[in-house]
Amino acid sequence: MRNERERERKKERLINETELLKEKEKRDRIISELQIEIKEKEQRWKDALDEAEHNIVVLVQKADEDKERMRNAIEQRVNGEKQALTTMGQERIEQMQKEKSFLEEQMEYMKHEHDINIENEKRKNENEKNEQIQNIENLWKDKLQKVEDIWKEKESELQQEISQLRIRESHLQQVIREGEQRASELVDLNS
Repeated sequence: MRNERERERKKERLINETELLKEKEKRDRIISELQIEIKEKEQRWKDALDEAEHNIVVLVQKADEDKERMRNAIEQRVNGEKQALTTMGQERIEQMQKEKSFLEEQMEYMKHEHDINIENEKRKNENEKNEQIQNIENLWKDKLQKVEDIWKEKESELQQEISQLRIRESHLQQVIREGEQRASELVDLNS
């Protein structure tokens, strides 16, 4: 009887130990699976982090390249505008100088004709001389005054054009500064 109980107990203990061993194996398997899953997730996170870091580097490089391209484009445009404005201003100044020379020649010619006319009038009629000379002088003075007025008007136009060219140049400088500032902001945003 005693032996039978002992055997029952041993059997029970053996069953319990077997159950415990099964539980332990099951738990170990679950732990092992979880560890594998954790390692896989860690690897995925690491890969994602590496890819993100690579993308950031690429974005920063692209932003730097975009900034450089933008700066070069702005610089080329401004230089082109400057050159065009300078050429246009120079051509206008040369044209005004030609006009001035032409007007000066006209004035000289008119003065010469005025002198000739006075001499002719003196020879023609001594009695009407004073009145006619005065009329001719007044006429030529008016003509000379008109020429001077035209010249002053042309000179004023030239001054206005020069002022406008300076304003445009100042505006272009502002565009450069704003472009560089915008490019810098883009780089900061991408950083």
